[in-house]
Amino acid sequence: METIYQKIADQIQKMIHSVDPDEFLLQKRRLRRTVLALQQLFGEEKMETWTNFTFILNHDGMFQAEYGYEDLTELDPGEKREAWKAKYGIE
Repeated sequence: METIYQKIADQIQKMIHSVDPDEFLLQKRRLRRTVLALQQLFGEEKMETWTNFTFILNHDGMFQAEYGYEDLTELDPGEKREAWKAKYGIE
C-alpha cells in the first residue's frame, strides 16, 4: 500500500509544478484514478472502505487527505455537497 501513497505524493508534486490547464486536468484525473485504486485495494485487503474522500492541496504542496465513513446512501448529490460545504465552512 505504501507504493500507492508514494504514487499519490508524486502526482501531487507534478500537479503543483505544472500550471498548464490541460496538464493540470490530466494530473487531476490520474490522481482520482489512483485514489480509486487505493479504495479498491482496501476492499481487496478486507479493510473498511470509505464512502467519501476529501483532498485538500495547499499552495505550498502540503496536502490533507480525509476519509469519511458515514452512510451517505440516503442523501442525493445536492445534499451530499451541502453537507460537505457545511463541514468545511464553504459558503
